[in-house]
Amino acid sequence: MKVLSVNTTKVGGAAVVARRLNQVFKSGGINLETVTLNDTVFDKLIGILSVMEQKFWPMLMKTKNIVYHSPAMFSRGIEDYLRLFNPDIVHLHWINKGLMKPEDLLTIRKPIIWTMHDMWPFCGAEHHTNESRFINGYSKNNRPKNESGIDINRFVWMRKVSVYKELNDIIFICPSLWLYNLAKKSFLLKDKRVQYIPNGVDSKVFFSINKNMAKISLGLPKNKKILLLGSAFIDGDRNKQNDVFLKILEYVKDLKNDFMVITLGSGDTSSFNKVFRELGVRVKHFGFISKEKVLNKIYNASDIFLMFSRHENMPTMLIESMACGTPAIAFSIGGIPEIIESDRYGYLIKPFDYIEYGKKLRKFILGDNLFDRKFITKSIMKKYDIEKTKKLYLKVFDSLVKRN
Repeated sequence: MKVLSVNTTKVGGAAVVARRLNQVFKSGGINLETVTLNDTVFDKLIGILSVMEQKFWPMLMKTKNIVYHSPAMFSRGIEDYLRLFNPDIVHLHWINKGLMKPEDLLTIRKPIIWTMHDMWPFCGAEHHTNESRFINGYSKNNRPKNESGIDINRFVWMRKVSVYKELNDIIFICPSLWLYNLAKKSFLLKDKRVQYIPNGVDSKVFFSINKNMAKISLGLPKNKKILLLGSAFIDGDRNKQNDVFLKILEYVKDLKNDFMVITLGSGDTSSFNKVFRELGVRVKHFGFISKEKVLNKIYNASDIFLMFSRHENMPTMLIESMACGTPAIAFSIGGIPEIIESDRYGYLIKPFDYIEYGKKLRKFILGDNLFDRKFITKSIMKKYDIEKTKKLYLKVFDSLVKRN
C-alpha cells in the first residue's frame, strides 16, 4: 500500500504527530512518501504570499478571535507529487500556510484521510472558535457582533461547502473526543465519515528514567523544582499564552529560591528574560530540540509541565512529558481533560482562572511527592500507546483501499 503524507511544515505539533505516525506506518509495511513546503523558489514564493495574506486579512475583517485564521487563497498544491508517487491513499495533516487550499482537494482523486489538528477543516477561516456558526452554517444573519468588515470566515466556509459536496472517499480523523464531538455537530462534516483515533506516544522513545540523573546530565539543580514551559514557538504563538506565565509568577515569586524555569521552543526569549531577571527567577532556554533522547531527558528532569493555552486539541508535548511521568497543570479546555485527571496526573484549572493556577503552582512547589510518576507513565501509555494508534489507522487504510 502506498500512502502520501501531507503536512505544511517540518516543525510544530502536527508535524511531530505526522512524523511519528509515518515512522510506525513504515514499520507496518506501508510504502510512504511525504510532502511539505520546501526550499524551492516556487515554495518560497508561496510562503511569502501566505505571510502577506496573514498581514492583509486583518485589514479587511476585524475580529476579537485572535487565534490563527487561514483564508487559504494561495497554495502550492500537491498535483506533482500525486503524479510522481501515484499513492493509494493521501493522508492530510495540517495543510495551511500555503500548502493547500480547499479547492486543491478536488485534484487528489484518491481516497483521503484527513487527521484534523484543529477546527479549520469544518470552520471558516478560523482554526479555533467559540462561536456556533460552524454548526448552523455561516449565514449573513449569524455573524458575531464583535466582527466587522468583509466576512472572510463565511467566504472560506462557502468554498468548503462547494468542495466537500464533491468528496466521497474521505475520512476525517479526530485525535481527541472533544474535536470528534464538535466535528460530528458541524454543518460541513455531519454527513461525512468522522472517526476518533488518539495521537500516540512511543514507549521506546519517551519513558521514565531517574529524575536526578536527568537533571545532572542537563546541568540542572537537584534541589529545585524544575518548571517546564514548551511550545513550537515560545514567543510568537498567541494561543499558547506563554506570556500568562509572567502573571502567574506573581503568586510564587517569593518562592524563587525553590524553583527554576526551563523552556522548550524556538523564538525570541528576551521578554521572558527581562521579567525573570527583575523577579530574580533562574531560567534556562533549551530552544528547539530535534533529538528525542534529549527531549526525553528534559521531560524526565522536569518536576512539572505548565500549559496556558486558550485552545488545544491533543497537545503532543503534554502527552510526551506525561509518558515520562511528569505531572502537568493546564486549563480545562479542548482535549486536555481527556489527558489530565486532576489531582492524579496534575491539576486542571477552570479557564482562565490565573489566581487558581497560581495557587496550584504554589501548592506544588511547596509540596513533596504529590504525584506518583510511575502511575502517570503507566496510565498514559495505557491510553496513548502509538502501537494501538497504528492498528486503528491501518484498519482505516484497509477499509478505504478495499472500497476502491
